[in-house]
Amino acid sequence: MLFAITDLETTGGHPSEHGITEISILLHDGAQVVDRFYSLVNPERPIPYYITKITGIDDQTVENAPIFSDIALEVRSFIEDTVFVAHNVSFDYSFLKESFFRAGIAWNASRICTVKLSRKIFPGLPSYSLKGLCDSLNIVNPSPHRAWGDTEATAGIFEHLYAADHSGFILKAVKSSDPEGFLPAWLDADFYRNLPEEPGVYYFHDEKGEVLYVGKARNIKARIRSHFNGNYLSFKRQELAKRICGITFEETGNELIALLLEDQEIRRLWPPLNSAQKVRTGQFGIYSYSDQNDLQRLAIRRKEGVQAAIRVFDSYGAAREWLLSFARNNDLPLAICGINEGDKAAENNGQLELKLALAKLELERETYVIPGRGRRPDEQSFILVRKGEPNSFGYLPQKAAVYSTADLDVYRHALLQTSGPGKQLLQGYLENNGGMKIPIREE
Repeated sequence: MLFAITDLETTGGHPSEHGITEISILLHDGAQVVDRFYSLVNPERPIPYYITKITGIDDQTVENAPIFSDIALEVRSFIEDTVFVAHNVSFDYSFLKESFFRAGIAWNASRICTVKLSRKIFPGLPSYSLKGLCDSLNIVNPSPHRAWGDTEATAGIFEHLYAADHSGFILKAVKSSDPEGFLPAWLDADFYRNLPEEPGVYYFHDEKGEVLYVGKARNIKARIRSHFNGNYLSFKRQELAKRICGITFEETGNELIALLLEDQEIRRLWPPLNSAQKVRTGQFGIYSYSDQNDLQRLAIRRKEGVQAAIRVFDSYGAAREWLLSFARNNDLPLAICGINEGDKAAENNGQLELKLALAKLELERETYVIPGRGRRPDEQSFILVRKGEPNSFGYLPQKAAVYSTADLDVYRHALLQTSGPGKQLLQGYLENNGGMKIPIREE
């Protein structure tokens, strides 16, 4: 078994926004280093001053270095069939995986973390930072905060760990990172190894091919694994083991599309092992109508028929709370909203205010596009929202020119059937994640 001990220097902390500036990999057999790979990398973006202060790497240092896509195949070949090792492994693994993705290369690996191993094999040390462990184990780091120096230091720590690992923690870490030990008998290991570690929707099927369960995932492979490695309640694990005989999936490129598609697919297929979305939702609506005196009014009613509701809610209480807030914010008499009815003067006096408030609501039902990450580096995704309602999603080339809804027609992947939860998912995403909305001409 070979271990790829790795350290990266980057332009920042988020793989989706930053790039690699330096990469160092030591192939290790547990006793010694058997091969080395090193390169500076042009991150194709400016290096912040605070990063330069830490690493000493500036724009001039990497000006003539290769971009990652130029060395990606060489790096992929160098670490193939190894166990990925790093200090705080999730950081280096996520950056390398994102960089491979941008280069159009799929890469998954078993991985272990020298921080976690050190806590188990050497408990009670004053610090488990790289410097702290080097101080405790008398290891000299030849160049702190440079990839080549930190990899040498990590390799020294790993040798100490390997020699002192009398309880087999390293082998256990490798096995726990290798998912095949958790797979049910019907799930082919080669199929599992090739599952994408990308956002999407997955389907569990019975022996006849019928869909039993639909789920969404930020990472399809990890999420499918979680169904079989003890993260679920025993009853559900037993049901999965007894009834599921196959898996299909659809990559979506980003989590928001996965959320909306999962919601739609559960309502379309009604799988027997899904339960959350089967609760009836959106049962109460707020409607506008004209009474016998031709006065416009609002009312809360159970959702039925074809009349479009102004807003839809899961409970009467939630609808009433919104209506009270709407009345308060627009200076509307409560009587005109179906609350404290009987004040005819107030109903008459509030007609203009109600018309203006409803017109304002209608303006908020804009048509726009939410851009996002695509399934491949050369594309981007979009969700088309038409008059406030999720309409469709699709994928288009990074440099495609789009000016109107008609320009999106050729790129549409699927329509979205509007549901109360779907609209809530969309609104929650925009509010909580700062999602970008690009207005687009209706055509």
